[in-house]
Amino acid sequence: MRGRKHLRNEGAALKIQKRKVHVLTMVLVLVGLLVFGVSAAAADCEQHDFGSPNVYVYVYAPGRTWNFTAENNMAVRSLEVKSVTKNIYHPEIGGYFPLYVEIKVNDTLVTPSWELFSADFKTHIHSASVEFNLNVGDEITFHIYGGTSSLAAGIITGPNYVKLCEAGLPTISISPTSVDFSLDVIDSMPSPGPNPSGLAFDGTYLWHADATEDKIYKLDTSGNIVDSFDSPDDNPKGLTFDGTYLWNADDKYDFRSKIYKLDTSGNIIDSFNSPSSRPSGLTFDGTYLWNADNNTDKIYKLDTSGNIVDSFDSPARYSGDLAFDGTYLFVVGNWDHKIHKLDTSGNIITSFDTPSAIYGLTFDGTYFWYSDGVEDKIYKIMILPVYVGLSRTQIFTVTNSGTADLVIGTLSITGANASEFSIENDNCSNQTITPLGTCTCDVVFAPTSEGKKSANLGIPSNDPETPTLNVPLSGTAAFGGVDLTLTPDSTTVPRGGTLGFQITITNNTDKAGTIRFATKVTLPNGNPYPPSGYLFGPKEVTLNPYQSKSGHLSHTIPMGAPLGPYIYHGYIGRPGMGIIDEDQFDFEVVESPAVIGPEDWQTIVDQEFTE
Repeated sequence: MRGRKHLRNEGAALKIQKRKVHVLTMVLVLVGLLVFGVSAAAADCEQHDFGSPNVYVYVYAPGRTWNFTAENNMAVRSLEVKSVTKNIYHPEIGGYFPLYVEIKVNDTLVTPSWELFSADFKTHIHSASVEFNLNVGDEITFHIYGGTSSLAAGIITGPNYVKLCEAGLPTISISPTSVDFSLDVIDSMPSPGPNPSGLAFDGTYLWHADATEDKIYKLDTSGNIVDSFDSPDDNPKGLTFDGTYLWNADDKYDFRSKIYKLDTSGNIIDSFNSPSSRPSGLTFDGTYLWNADNNTDKIYKLDTSGNIVDSFDSPARYSGDLAFDGTYLFVVGNWDHKIHKLDTSGNIITSFDTPSAIYGLTFDGTYFWYSDGVEDKIYKIMILPVYVGLSRTQIFTVTNSGTADLVIGTLSITGANASEFSIENDNCSNQTITPLGTCTCDVVFAPTSEGKKSANLGIPSNDPETPTLNVPLSGTAAFGGVDLTLTPDSTTVPRGGTLGFQITITNNTDKAGTIRFATKVTLPNGNPYPPSGYLFGPKEVTLNPYQSKSGHLSHTIPMGAPLGPYIYHGYIGRPGMGIIDEDQFDFEVVESPAVIGPEDWQTIVDQEFTE
């Protein structure tokens, strides 16, 4: 489907509104009727019912419609739709087709296309704040669609209705919709297209697929477009880079879905059928491709010819993109708004809540990058804990996206670890927010012990569909308070010479723990060396409470190393948790009279870590 955003959950930001239909009868004296010719009644709402619990209608492409005739002249400000449906499982594709419903007036779309999913019959109620004039005789159309011409997406039964009302409704929404305080946003940039999907990193550049423009973009890490080319098919999703070639998974909703091997100019080198019909994520571990499919919700391990080596169930519903950090797989859940960290057997190591729907994910050796399918942005993030004794703050913005005043009660935090979260700078409690108005509050996560923490931010209001909006809060707390210091022996080193430095790691807490130490270099041209991974490490160091350990490390400088200024970086962190502290120093590589020397960086551990 060219030009359409796929699997975007537009209904997530719309609120289900329930209103009793009533008729206001205007009682007028006979004189008034004779003099002014006033109608005897005016409707606040009109409702059109259809369907029966004893009748089952199968929904194929291009869909089924029910048409109704408007009975009143109304300035419509809210619209509510009830539909009783179920999705059909198709073993031939190993999953479900999405099912959508939308409303048109005189063939003009007046609502989003709401996505429906339920394995069994379920009553779905959707609503939207709208603004249009309805006239007697206008045609109102209920349209439900999905599947193919031969495979039904689902079944609709009843009773169903379409209700249009003059009265406005308050509608509460919040941004972000959930927060994991373990995800720290480093930077963000607009995506080059309107429907960002797959992401890959080649050591220098980001590669980004857009599923509406059907293009693959080459970007620098500031978001500037370096190059672009047409994708090999019409719905590019997952991207990855194997060191030489790009790989792109294209989702065609059927058995024609393929995975393409491309050169960096967009030429097709090879292709093969994807394991199932909805390939969404793709990553490369140095030997094998890994493919997530959001139809089967499985993750497949493939050789580069497309043969399935292994597979396991994905923990994510509507699996999105995949990333690999050298040890673990990371899979995006578009339905549950999570990033799941897995070992290569599919076991969950941990999960992180994401602020919105993520469609692309990649790892550059230090940072993760993800594309946001709602805000149309690309984010650079670090996954790292909040250290015990420290805190992290998130600002929330509450919006009244309805057409009547939103009255907010007193905000509160509840849940298993409520005492480790707090509300500050509360500008929302007991406030009235006018239509399209906003208010803000801060939530602070200040853990007092290690481990995964969770709570809920509760926001009561007069929104009839969501009397209390619950916002999931989570975060991982870890052992911190550890300092790293690097002290160079010299800051000028000739080609072929030796760069040496002292490393000191100090535990400033009353808790013992194990951290990892690793290093890398920034070259004179600004690029990291090595492009991925580390020059030294990671090496584990165990520290007792208030203990300090030191070591000495040396590198021989290659004869072909570029001349000029370098930066040497050292990092310490918890295994799989992120960076606790870092230090760096500048040094310069100068010409050497020596003719023969090392061809690559060589590491010498002169002194192991000791007290």
